[in-house]
Amino acid sequence: MKNEPAHREKAEFDSYAAGYSAGMENPVKRIFGNTIESFIGIRIRWLFEYLKKDPFPRELPPENIRLLDFGCGTGESLQVLHKMGFAGRVEGCDISECMITEAVKRWQCGPVPSLHLIKEDGKINSPDDSYDVIMVSCVFHHIDRSKYGEIFAELKRVLKPGGRLVLFEHNPINPLTKWIVSRTYVDRNAVLVKAGVIEKMLSMAGFENVRTQYLLFFPPRLRWKLIEKLESSLWWLPLGGQYVVSAKK
Repeated sequence: MKNEPAHREKAEFDSYAAGYSAGMENPVKRIFGNTIESFIGIRIRWLFEYLKKDPFPRELPPENIRLLDFGCGTGESLQVLHKMGFAGRVEGCDISECMITEAVKRWQCGPVPSLHLIKEDGKINSPDDSYDVIMVSCVFHHIDRSKYGEIFAELKRVLKPGGRLVLFEHNPINPLTKWIVSRTYVDRNAVLVKAGVIEKMLSMAGFENVRTQYLLFFPPRLRWKLIEKLESSLWWLPLGGQYVVSAKK
């Protein structure tokens, strides 16, 4: 991780890093999934299905796919990617130096991947056209909406031509999601954003093939095959606990 100037302002999540549990201290959330990995697993399974249905060209084998987790926090999504068999190279970036430090401490999947700090001007510390996939998991409800445009432009800059942006968010149309978020300490400053807003701004930023699907219709602790099939059959219904907007550069 590159050293940053001493005057760098503390990020909101610096104060949450040491004991960060992604809101799993909320007893209602624990009823639906006993670990944060159970919630992340639903998103990763969706990602794998998405890449299976719309694969990269043959000249890009799975082990050469380069994925960035934007707003990686303490690295749980990157670890679940490894555990579920993602063959490519993973990296993470975050605005919180303390969260990245904690991610390094918690890493249990072999060599620690590249985890870098987002610069104070919002720039990602990577060259143009660096990544085949950029994943963003429940980050934008913590970002001021006036910054969305410049962030999407930056994500597009570091995404390769033909690369995929996959953005997961809490669904404000779902009343249970709103209730849980409103009672979760780390989300006390969160402002949930509708999928249509994300779609519109991605299109304005020049992304193509922008579309939305919905997830989390059933508690993650229910891992039965029948439930998983029902879940995937409902991706069109805008009532899931979360949604995912996908797009291409």
